[in-house]
Amino acid sequence: MSRTSVAFCLASALLLGVPAASPQAAHAFEWLGHIAIDSDGLASADPQTRLASVRALARYDIEWTREHLLGALMDPDVHVRTAAARGLAAHAEERALPIIIKWLAMPDQASKQIGATILGEMKAQAAVPALVRALGDPDPTVRANSLIALGSIGGEAVIIPLVARLEDDKADVRGVAVQQLQALGDKRAVIPLVGLFRDSSQAVRIAAIAAVGSLGDRDASAALIRELGNRDSGVQIAAISALGVLEAKEGLSSVTSILASGTTSLRSKAAFSLAQIAKAHPKDSRSPEAIALLVETLAEPGMRNAAREALRTVGIAAVP
Repeated sequence: MSRTSVAFCLASALLLGVPAASPQAAHAFEWLGHIAIDSDGLASADPQTRLASVRALARYDIEWTREHLLGALMDPDVHVRTAAARGLAAHAEERALPIIIKWLAMPDQASKQIGATILGEMKAQAAVPALVRALGDPDPTVRANSLIALGSIGGEAVIIPLVARLEDDKADVRGVAVQQLQALGDKRAVIPLVGLFRDSSQAVRIAAIAAVGSLGDRDASAALIRELGNRDSGVQIAAISALGVLEAKEGLSSVTSILASGTTSLRSKAAFSLAQIAKAHPKDSRSPEAIALLVETLAEPGMRNAAREALRTVGIAAVP
């Protein structure tokens, strides 16, 4: 153990308020000795040794290792920096925040990617402006990670930047933006999301439809009903499901028609969506017709399970 490490042990023990002659002092010095030994690896020229040192330090009480880990945030190796950042982020160490924010402007993509991820894990509002700037990064992974981070942080300031990325040139990034807007539950995203119903990516189209359903704005029902006629069965199923989640009575007639004459996969989804809508609107004149059709569908072996589960969802309204 170096003299510097020994001095650090003594200083740390005194700062922690451990009386030099107490039984706790012996225990503290024992652990501080281990920390000092582990910290010596940070001076190694070998990045693997430094990485092992950081990982070892991260297992101790942060009060004893904070300075070592903060110093390791400046390590030239991205893996060492990442391990130190994760150790500090686990304790929401605010002093690490400005350093990690600077990673978003570093020349290597790995630092920017992991920096965005860790800032999201820390959920720090102070990181929002830097993450918004990172949405313009040429690397789609940096943009996607920044979107996830902004979604994790939340708040009013992140909605408009997330909506703007719905027009990203990469489908994967657009998909991430859809997911984050859905998770945040802000209805201001509904109209931009409806615009993605004609996206070039099937995955994005389906994700946008599901998001619109979960955001709870029944004004989007007409757009969802139009998608029931889509030639893509995946899109159709998503639209049927979204109408059910919205409990959109506007879709009762259209979804009933699908239950009466669609493919088995479409009919199975339509059965459950009809149940959700009919249960929510028992006084609508079309609900008894939908429930009666569900009862009739029990006679079909291939649809019996779907109809039965749907009628259970309807509940007492199905008894007559």
